[in-house]
Amino acid sequence: MIKEGSHGFHQAQLFIGEAFFAIADAKKQASQ
Repeated sequence: MIKEGSHGFHQAQLFIGEAFFAIADAKKQASQ
C-alpha cells in the first residue's frame, strides 16, 4: 500500500516536471 502511494507520488512529480519544462519551452518560443 505504501509502495502504491509512493509510486503515485513519483508519477505526480514526473507530471509536474514535464509540465514545468513544457511551460518554460513555450515561454522561450514566445520570446524569440
